[in-house]
Amino acid sequence: MPALIFWVLVVAAVALYHITTKSQRSKAVETFWVIIFLVGIAGFVLQFLLYGSISF
Repeated sequence: MPALIFWVLVVAAVALYHITTKSQRSKAVETFWVIIFLVGIAGFVLQFLLYGSISF
């Protein structure tokens, strides 16, 4: 299941790359970088809570 989710995200990222302009992508990164960072932190916290350790 994680592999399926990974590939769906890869396909979505490639599709969005092809249908947006460079300025639109730059604006999206500027707008959502905080959300991207917080989701990463949440993943580390969830892993720590579930497994008791953090792997990098």
